[in-house]
Amino acid sequence: DLGETPGAEWDFKSEQSLQLNTAVETCKTLDKECINLLTQEESSLEAELADEPELLKRYRHLLNYSQWLEPIPLNISLPIPSYSRVFEGQRQLLIQAWIAAGQGDAARVNALLQIDAIFWRRILSSANSLITKMIAVAALKREFNWAPLILKRMAPDAITQAIPQVWFTPLTPAELSLMRCWAGEYQFHLSQLRATKSVALHLDGMPNKGFGL
Repeated sequence: DLGETPGAEWDFKSEQSLQLNTAVETCKTLDKECINLLTQEESSLEAELADEPELLKRYRHLLNYSQWLEPIPLNISLPIPSYSRVFEGQRQLLIQAWIAAGQGDAARVNALLQIDAIFWRRILSSANSLITKMIAVAALKREFNWAPLILKRMAPDAITQAIPQVWFTPLTPAELSLMRCWAGEYQFHLSQLRATKSVALHLDGMPNKGFGL
């Protein structure tokens, strides 16, 4: 079945502590409950994230890709990537940045936010589908939503050192454009129409009684 991914589903949460799973889930919304939980569990979260749980390790590996090419799916049955896991990995990285800010480590905060923003801006400019463009936008919004929470933990004179340079770089025409997305969506829908037409022509040539018509 093309709609099923090969192999067993990876239960990454079973490999993580209850504290980390709860923090990542709670901090989908950046409210007082999230801040109180992060503050209460800061030491345990710091220790676990320092050892890089497998999900965070895979997310960091993803961020290290210097190029990105999105193939256009030509079969509607193909499975959609698990974007929720990617976002879970991003929240773990942002919690790392929050912890580093509390330690006054401006260089680490800068490095984490910089590599995250650069990657998602790369996806923003190279997306060949609307869903991928939307995922990139959501990821960038998430980083900027976390930014005040992270930076306000730092001394005023350290904040400027913590802010990544990529934040000051204007969005490029490629990042703002939807032309690649429209072209990709056109190719996708054209392939589906051709497949439907092929099936219809095949059925037209077969005896009706075989289909209960």
